[in-house]
Amino acid sequence: MPPPAGADDKPSSGGCPFAGAQAEPAAAAGAAAVPPPSCPASSSAAAAAAVAAATAAPSAAPAVCPFGFGAGGADKGGAASTPLHCPLCRSLLFNCHAATPCGHKACRECLSRFRDCPLCGADVASLEPDASAQALVDAFLGAHGVYPDAVAAALNVGPVMDDLIVLAGRGGAGGAAGGTTTTTTATTPADKLSLTAALLNGVALRSYAGGNVSAALARFEATRDALGRVLEELGKEQGEEGEGDRHHHRRKDAAAARVALATALGCIGDCQRRSGHETAAEASYRDAAERLSVLAGVGADADAAATAAANENPQAAADARRGLGVTLGKLGDLAYARGDVAAAFREYSRVLELRRGGGGGGGDDASAAADARLDLASALIKAGDAAENLPQGAADVQPQPPQAPSAYFAEARALLEEELPPGGDDKAREAKRRRFLEALEAAAAAAAGGGGAA
Repeated sequence: MPPPAGADDKPSSGGCPFAGAQAEPAAAAGAAAVPPPSCPASSSAAAAAAVAAATAAPSAAPAVCPFGFGAGGADKGGAASTPLHCPLCRSLLFNCHAATPCGHKACRECLSRFRDCPLCGADVASLEPDASAQALVDAFLGAHGVYPDAVAAALNVGPVMDDLIVLAGRGGAGGAAGGTTTTTTATTPADKLSLTAALLNGVALRSYAGGNVSAALARFEATRDALGRVLEELGKEQGEEGEGDRHHHRRKDAAAARVALATALGCIGDCQRRSGHETAAEASYRDAAERLSVLAGVGADADAAATAAANENPQAAADARRGLGVTLGKLGDLAYARGDVAAAFREYSRVLELRRGGGGGGGDDASAAADARLDLASALIKAGDAAENLPQGAADVQPQPPQAPSAYFAEARALLEEELPPGGDDKAREAKRRRFLEALEAAAAAAAGGGGAA
């Protein structure tokens, strides 16, 4: 990823920061003064016209801001598709290629799945790299990556990354999320890198959801690298400052950045696992779990200073505990898939211990309590299934199951059959509850039949 283009240029009236970045070369060359360019996404009709123009003649496509500048705020549903989005995975273009002879553009991984162009049906003779289009996407990312409103408009950055937008924006992201375009910029290197990381993470999540795993992996890795630099810059700031309110806030910021870094490592593991690289995925999950154990204050490797910093940011500590449970569960799944049931049971037992100790997420409202209950039920189902399938005579397995597999299943059933309190996305939570009940029935049936669940 190239350095942010035009990152220090603040737009004069809420316009797209990319426009100012693109205007600089002409001004430097002594070109005649012209009004600065702006994003033509001032209405949905304009955006649709831009996309239509791109389809008809890709080389003539006008620049449309993917993040809502000039459109009066971001739509809650996310930015509309633009010439800078892949029409297949719906994320920003990555390794952009054009199909020949029709000229339609998409990510190479997305296009390579088809023998005929998925947009027009024409035979695809070859895929040709489009370096200029990809450079434009990278420039957009760089120019928008230091504006809290731009990052908030990208949406789908995840709750952990939301913390980075808030800490860097000093209130700017809140205005954008409410529908008002602002021009607040990050000021310190740590703040700028935090926003860049949050933006890259949002783009990576869209790529992953769209099935472009190589794009997601590259952008999660870029997120990880940016967060590593965030921590370096925060360390410099804390070394230069004495004790005080700002020093205290920066310690809280560092705790949030550490959780975000571990989260990015887990996402990298997800991409590696989805690509069939289980060994690499396990290494990424282990790295994430070790970092989260420190932040959550659990395990023998917990560092007192890092734990104290996490305690100054209770939400970061809660996020770390929940993330640790998720990561250990993935390690258990990998072990189970390769036939090492004893290792899987060890990981699931650690998850269960965390869940029983309140490692189901932060907050004490009804919504958080419902999510924590579902997380505990999931841990019980997996631990019970693994306990049922431990090798015969495995007396050396540690820890030994403290109860019969049926007891795990009975406790999970009681949690899942109890009515969940309202709050949050009730429809999604109910679907999750039903899915867990189906998994419970399958595990219990397999145990009753003498064989474990897959």
